[in-house]
Amino acid sequence: SYSFCTLLTSTQMPSRRKETGNKLHAIRSHEKQFSEGVSGVTSYFTPSLVEICAKVVADTFPDQPRIEATLRTRNSSLSKDELQGGNSGSDPSDGLRSGEQLLQLVTYQLSTDLPLDVCVRRVTAEEYWKARCEARWSPQSGQLPAFIKYKSDCQIGDDFSAQHVSKPEPDWKRTYLERHLEEFMMTLSDEDNDLSELSDEAAQARLEELYQQSKLTYDKIKGFQPFDIFEQLCRLAPEKILELNLDRQRAHLDWVQVFSWLPNLWNFRVTFAVLNAGMNFRLSMFGIRKADIVGPDHDKDIPPRGLVKVLRDPKCYLQTLSLPENQIDDEKTKGLLLGLIKNETVEVLDLSHNKISDEGAKALATLLIKQSREQGEGRRILELNLTDNLVGVGGGKALGRALMLNNTLENLSLRLNRLTDEGGAPIIAGLKNNSSLKKLNLSNNELGCESTEALSDTLKANGTLEELHLTGNLIGEEGGKVLLDAARGNQSLTLLDVRAGGVTQQDIDEINSILKQRVDLKKRALEAEKEKILREETGYAVKDWRDRFYLGE
Repeated sequence: SYSFCTLLTSTQMPSRRKETGNKLHAIRSHEKQFSEGVSGVTSYFTPSLVEICAKVVADTFPDQPRIEATLRTRNSSLSKDELQGGNSGSDPSDGLRSGEQLLQLVTYQLSTDLPLDVCVRRVTAEEYWKARCEARWSPQSGQLPAFIKYKSDCQIGDDFSAQHVSKPEPDWKRTYLERHLEEFMMTLSDEDNDLSELSDEAAQARLEELYQQSKLTYDKIKGFQPFDIFEQLCRLAPEKILELNLDRQRAHLDWVQVFSWLPNLWNFRVTFAVLNAGMNFRLSMFGIRKADIVGPDHDKDIPPRGLVKVLRDPKCYLQTLSLPENQIDDEKTKGLLLGLIKNETVEVLDLSHNKISDEGAKALATLLIKQSREQGEGRRILELNLTDNLVGVGGGKALGRALMLNNTLENLSLRLNRLTDEGGAPIIAGLKNNSSLKKLNLSNNELGCESTEALSDTLKANGTLEELHLTGNLIGEEGGKVLLDAARGNQSLTLLDVRAGGVTQQDIDEINSILKQRVDLKKRALEAEKEKILREETGYAVKDWRDRFYLGE
């Protein structure tokens, strides 16, 4: 290791004559790509001793655990002129290279198949993790862009103050580690809990398969179980795992343990399902179990575990909990509320495409009322998604009462339920005294004249509702006229969707025209406010700032 470092840091790059011309420019551009490690680019020239040594160091990287520290110490032994490449008139590549430059040269040549326990802590260069992502998930096929994670999601239009105007920067290391962990978790099955029931050959084959999928160094420790591999993977860089999206999870894990290994997790989505079950299909393969929610053998004398214990933990940072398509019924909903009722972090709750009926909806309504009455700095549920459940009249009345008392919920979806007028009208009437709800979706609920009349009265009193979806209901032509008058009188509504509800196209077009004018007015007012803030902070107008931003100034 020391001899390699000596060659890397002491050898000077050979000088090259400076020529002009398009051909030379193309060659220099090509060589620059080669020096940066662009895939498929080869050099026109014999590589320098520095490049050869960097390649050897990269090839033996797992066997040299101190090479990064050794190279970085090079910075302290070089003068400022040496770090800049010697004389001011010379090419920086002609002089001595700093330790960081040499480390970068080594990083460019590292294999994208290095074991994760070797490179996660040692390699911090985003270029390496980008190359590793692109080597595993093809950008051209659309795989990679679908789950890229960003260091900052702030773009133009969110907050126009000068310090926030920046392009979103991908976090390639987080992208790779999160997606890799998700894929590994979805390969585990309940049978992996104990391999002792398998023959020695079968157990060894399964361990080797999981090690290959985990990208960890194979460990032949006797008795090592698949979930030990999972734990090792979680502990590599828990600070980088912030979100998990498990859309076909097979193994029912100990979620208390998982969240203890991943303490920074704030967005968790899981659907228990099996892809291509074939002849091995069993109903138990699909849906969350009661043990996942409250733990095994839960009763009054045994404290709950599972997701309930996770939600009760004061160290829990979970803000988004999504459990769609999990066969959740009323009993499981009530079990989940044992944790939610003592939780102060969850803001988004997605229980869509389940089997929640009136009793489950009443329990959720109780939660909303309780949160509105509590005093304190804890977060409250802002978004509740109950799309495609079995909520009927009783659940609708309970949620209507909750909306009258709750002033924190901002988004409620009850699309594809069974409310009818008897259950839908109380929800709409509950908005009269509500000052927080901005989006409401009641599509496909067999709402008719009674709900339309209630909506007409509500929109006259409500000044916060911005989006209302009523697609696929039984509104009719008369109801369309009522909604048109209500849209004219309300000043907050910007979207009213009444398609496939028996409303005439003329009324739909007139409603859309009214709301479009209102949206345009709000946009102009917002742009004026942004320009005022930006001019006060920078002295530039919005258009000038956009020009400077896209020019890279």
